[in-house]
Amino acid sequence: MDSTVTGVILIVALVGYAIFSVAHKQKAGAKNAQSGEDKARVRALLEKTFPEEVPFTPIYVHMSLGRHTVNHYTYALAVQPEKDQLWVVSVGKEGDMLYPGKSFVLKLKTLGSVYFSVSKDKAGKRLSDTVFYDQDRNKIFNLEVKDFEYREDRFHWLDVYQPEEASVFFQMMERWAAQKPLKPKKKK
Repeated sequence: MDSTVTGVILIVALVGYAIFSVAHKQKAGAKNAQSGEDKARVRALLEKTFPEEVPFTPIYVHMSLGRHTVNHYTYALAVQPEKDQLWVVSVGKEGDMLYPGKSFVLKLKTLGSVYFSVSKDKAGKRLSDTVFYDQDRNKIFNLEVKDFEYREDRFHWLDVYQPEEASVFFQMMERWAAQKPLKPKKKK
């Protein structure tokens, strides 16, 4: 056999294996997420964070940001539309234990503006991009919230299917972005 043909067959086999592997991980993640076990872990982590019992909608967020060096961020969100606030809690992991890190709250009344957009992937799952700005139009924080998070690699820790919870977040952010739209930068 020609070495070029062998190389092509090897490349096709590796690409096929990679596609199969990703599809298998997504399917296994979806099955695990349906149990709700990891979603309950997120709620329990948030309940530990708050000093008193407060009503909230829990959301798990994992973001990978960067071009050359990729940084991974994991958060638990406590969405409170009735109070117009969003608690953001960084999440750490030791073994299988999740623990809350630093937390802060974003309140509509203190923000300068909010940028929000939602798109759908090929499977129809929603992904949002939200950026929060202060009164001087400086970026405070950004978030990517998805309907479904799964353990695709060592940086993604949980399998969470959260379309209802994500809908609560999306509705609140749509309202925030309408009330505090991102205005063009002022010319100096």
